[in-house]
Amino acid sequence: MYLVYYPKQINLSLTIMKTNNLSNPNHTGIAEYSMIIDRSELEYWKEKGWVEKEIRKLEGREKQIAQVFSDYPEDYETVIESRPVSLKEYDCRQLIGRRIWGYSTHLGDYGMGGPGFFGLLLDDKEYLTYAVYGAGHYVLVDGKVVECNYELYHKYMPLYSNFGGRDSWDLLSKIINGSSIIDYQIEDHQLILTLRKKKDVHKLQFVRNSPLIPRKAGRFPNAYKKGVISDYLVFQHKNATLYI
Repeated sequence: MYLVYYPKQINLSLTIMKTNNLSNPNHTGIAEYSMIIDRSELEYWKEKGWVEKEIRKLEGREKQIAQVFSDYPEDYETVIESRPVSLKEYDCRQLIGRRIWGYSTHLGDYGMGGPGFFGLLLDDKEYLTYAVYGAGHYVLVDGKVVECNYELYHKYMPLYSNFGGRDSWDLLSKIINGSSIIDYQIEDHQLILTLRKKKDVHKLQFVRNSPLIPRKAGRFPNAYKKGVISDYLVFQHKNATLYI
């Protein structure tokens, strides 16, 4: 576990934690935001606004199974939880200058699998995570989606695929990894980030919907039903997990 310096927005989580029940999800569906740490670091994280979570102590084979199939701590570890800061609660001007180290198309956990949240790894510290199911379908770079339905591959090639063999590729890393955010535009149902990598400039969009999203027939479903997009974009420590 790394001890890292947090940008200013993490301080906001202290206020949120004191005024909200951590186990009470809002309409985004995030029920828990937690992380396993070395027990010796507990006081450090408490100062950052995290609280220790009570978990049922397991022994023997039951513990071994839990550690294989879920995030269960070793004896020298503990679990802490907090409330993630949403983009709505964040000063978006602080996005300017942040560097993209990578991304993930499989953030989030619902116990038996993952919802496919998409996150940009900022400054190698935290993800800006779009916390909607199949989020890669709702993220576009220069007008192309990150992911799409496999049945559409014969006529559309997304920027990322991990179906194995000839159906696995990553065109996204070459575009965004190592880039910096130089501008942003936030609307009710869209966030546009302008990225610069050396002399190249790219547009990355988080959307609720778009006519550019490939679909088999009819209208593509919205990414969410309630609220605005800044409710569903949250900052997530790179070692923590969002549970729904």
